[in-house]
Amino acid sequence: MTLLALVSVGVYYMLKNRSEKDKCESETVEYPTNVEVEYYDETLFVNGIPYKMIPIKGGEFYMGIEGDEEAQKHKVTLSDYKIGETEVPQSIWEAVMGSNPSRHIGPNYPVEQISWNDCQKFIARLNELSGQTFKLPTEAEWEYAANGKNENITKLGDYAWYAVNSGHTTHAIRMKSPNGWGLKDMFGNVWEWCSDRHAVYSKSDVKDPKGPETGDMNVFRGGGCGSEAETCTPTFRGACMPE
Repeated sequence: MTLLALVSVGVYYMLKNRSEKDKCESETVEYPTNVEVEYYDETLFVNGIPYKMIPIKGGEFYMGIEGDEEAQKHKVTLSDYKIGETEVPQSIWEAVMGSNPSRHIGPNYPVEQISWNDCQKFIARLNELSGQTFKLPTEAEWEYAANGKNENITKLGDYAWYAVNSGHTTHAIRMKSPNGWGLKDMFGNVWEWCSDRHAVYSKSDVKDPKGPETGDMNVFRGGGCGSEAETCTPTFRGACMPE
């Protein structure tokens, strides 16, 4: 089965504490009932809004950083998968969920203020509507895709909205150059959740790793609009509680 990995949803602002009222409201979601969802020709259509999935040819790569005790470099083998061309836009989130929690509003802006748990609700609803198997990318899938066929990014500003050029605000998706796979906004703009719980990497070679079965925090990647260049890389890891 080909897994369809959403290049997830923004967490740049989710590090601020949500109020108790917000937490309660997030548990009582009333989903819209008039949503039309189709998936064909490697494109998801939500009420006619297209979201393209990019095929990623699996292979071997070295994940992590040489000499890093937590993110130690090791060989990973991945099967083929597909991943979203961009971060999830607010227009699709709002159509599926019936609400838009984002601070910077715009239909083509990436949705933000989203917890990992919120992502699971969105994905479950999307799978119910589409009959597909969407999920968040694993850390390995995200890093492999972010490497962009191993090209060397010399001008980060061509690929990312980050602290130097963003004005510390998010921007519409698809405004920056694609990487070698054709993916946009992998770095900067908003942080992106992965499916894995946070843990020290394996020292052994692994195939299609999914992370540990237990753990308190989940991983996010890629940097945000307020991030410095050193965090907008394929290997930098962040982690936070799923709620």
